[in-house]
Amino acid sequence: MYPVSTVFARGLGSRASSIVSTLGGRSLGQINAESGTLSWASDGRKVTGKLDMSVPDPHGTLAAPDGPLGWIGQQLVVRSGVSRSSYEELIPCGSYRIDDSGSVEQAWSLHRKSLLAVTGDFWSDIWSDIWPGALTLVGPQKVVRRGGKLSPSAVDLLSILEEDEFIGLEQPLPGATIRSEVLRLVGGRMPVASSWSGVADPSVPASVTYDANRLTAICSLAAAVNAVVWAGRSGELQFVPQPAVGATPVWTADATRAVKIIIAGNRTGLYNRFITEGTDANGAALRGVADVLDGPLAVGSRFGTVTYRHSDPLSKTQAAIDASAQTYRDRIVADRTVRVRITVPADPSLDPLDVVAVTDPEGRVWTGPVVSCTMPLEPGVMVIEIPVPLSAVMP
Repeated sequence: MYPVSTVFARGLGSRASSIVSTLGGRSLGQINAESGTLSWASDGRKVTGKLDMSVPDPHGTLAAPDGPLGWIGQQLVVRSGVSRSSYEELIPCGSYRIDDSGSVEQAWSLHRKSLLAVTGDFWSDIWSDIWPGALTLVGPQKVVRRGGKLSPSAVDLLSILEEDEFIGLEQPLPGATIRSEVLRLVGGRMPVASSWSGVADPSVPASVTYDANRLTAICSLAAAVNAVVWAGRSGELQFVPQPAVGATPVWTADATRAVKIIIAGNRTGLYNRFITEGTDANGAALRGVADVLDGPLAVGSRFGTVTYRHSDPLSKTQAAIDASAQTYRDRIVADRTVRVRITVPADPSLDPLDVVAVTDPEGRVWTGPVVSCTMPLEPGVMVIEIPVPLSAVMP
């Protein structure tokens, strides 16, 4: 959670945000958004952020290729927080590269400006036979561009690494550590945080091979130290450690602040049959099967059968392959979760994977790491999601 003053939380009713456009380190000016939304989500390997806005463009110039909302590399630096007449505290909320300027159809108008207009009454006595009626002198035509309202969208800087695919297979340098290898893979494409608190830095096995893109490779390195990749509040790549089981919440909300709580359940990941496949020492096929046999999600129940398959090249006997299937069943069943979607007052100081505790009107306390968040740039409410054990919502 980003450190803020004691005044910050109390002043979020006077929320304000600042957005500055940059290109190659050069400021292109402030973006005056009418409204906007910041969102981020974790998939267990990385945190991806997105910025959507509605921006007036009366002259139709903001979305030019080299304009403040252009699409040739412009980045939007966002700060948000409290702004009052006598107090302001804005905190960094990330850097986002514009993917779509959200440009509207351009239109032009032709205008002529009247330089002189004299009524016919004045001329009737003198020039009535020569120039009856009114006299109007008109200036040259002027072309005026009419704009409209733009809806640009931008994504965090990890997208730069995701687009950069390897030309061929690549391996780490001899003796590389996790951090030194990340620095090599990033190679100046985006900033990297000077340190990653709570993350180990072991050696990278020489057998590691990269064959996709740079972000996928970095996510694999992060998984090796039980961390996820995040672009950070200042646009710097960093590893965020997965929260420990039973970690103390850093942010709380009681029933008076919990506007809405929704259990967002679905069948995804609810496996109840686990099959492990391998071969024995002679190359003959081995298969182990472990089923969930009790409860509402058991094989043979109305839930149905959902299969999880896994290859285990290390198990070389039937007993070992059976044990492997049972191990996967026990681990995955124990890790089953559902997402609880909670609407609370928006607080931009909340970080990805911060552990929160929210009390609902019935007195239940929902505790877990925040895996997604959507909040407006202006005062309002945010929607966060936390995973909770399936047992907490099952009858």
